[in-house]
Amino acid sequence: MLKSVLIVLWTIIQTTAHIAFSLGSFFICRFDHTNYLVVVYYITYLYDYDKCGRVRVTNSTGPFGFLAGRNDVCDCAASEPSLYNITHTIAEKAQFPRYASRYFRTQVYLLLFVIIDVFWLLSSLLLLVGICCRVKRNFATVFYLPWLITAGLAVLLDVTASVHFGLDFLDIYNYTSWLRFIGVENYMDFKEFNKAPSSVYIPAASTVVLVTVWSRFVAFWILNIVNFFTISNEFTIAYKKRKNIKQTNEESIRNRIGAWNSFYDSISMKSPSASSADLHGMSADSGMVLARPNLNRTDRASTDMEICTSLPSSTAIIEDPHVM
Repeated sequence: MLKSVLIVLWTIIQTTAHIAFSLGSFFICRFDHTNYLVVVYYITYLYDYDKCGRVRVTNSTGPFGFLAGRNDVCDCAASEPSLYNITHTIAEKAQFPRYASRYFRTQVYLLLFVIIDVFWLLSSLLLLVGICCRVKRNFATVFYLPWLITAGLAVLLDVTASVHFGLDFLDIYNYTSWLRFIGVENYMDFKEFNKAPSSVYIPAASTVVLVTVWSRFVAFWILNIVNFFTISNEFTIAYKKRKNIKQTNEESIRNRIGAWNSFYDSISMKSPSASSADLHGMSADSGMVLARPNLNRTDRASTDMEICTSLPSSTAIIEDPHVM
């Protein structure tokens, strides 16, 4: 039980973080997208002129509040321009399309992740109730099955998105290839930036972020698979399906008909006197009066037919009283 509760808590934590990232990407225009690092991620997959307007780089604050080496005068012809200068120059002089070339694909995946993560979060709360209440049998299906379905879909979506966006590495290897990937028309005007050390990792940084987040750092993705099979085992134990033992009566019907036929044949083969003597002897010993059946072949056939029609032909379901 403790293991299942920990799995539920971990699911709630990771889905909450995933939803926050997806919604933040959806509504990036409502946040400060003028930071040079945010702009790199924004123009790669989320750029939409109609929603966010023109690309601007005005915030030079780098990670942890450090400055990015901004110069008051942007000397973009320098041999090793700073990352801020590179992004600022691209934002000012690049001829961007109406939206990034991979914009719609990214929006579809973000929407799918939000839907799956929300359902996974709700099913985790439902599973937690089922675990605490120790539900059994058919009730276990209501509390366990939604979590298993959404967890399986989430694992498959993680693989699909990671592979799909991972293929973008083949098209991004420097600044000019990155701008061509976005859809910038005059991408060759910035070929001088390919000499900068940052051209090795900055253009592909957005792809690295998406692949890392959507693969759940790989380790967490593997952990989710393990958790899936763990909850599946718990569901099997909780379900405890009642066993229905189905037994056909065809063989027993044939045996009973055969017994009647043998009884009639044994009587017909005996002489009437012997049969009468035997029956009177049996009645004398037991104190009972037995009447010898006097049936010919036609009567026996009709009697057999009545027996066959009176016996049930369907299968009987016998419940094992020891299995709950």
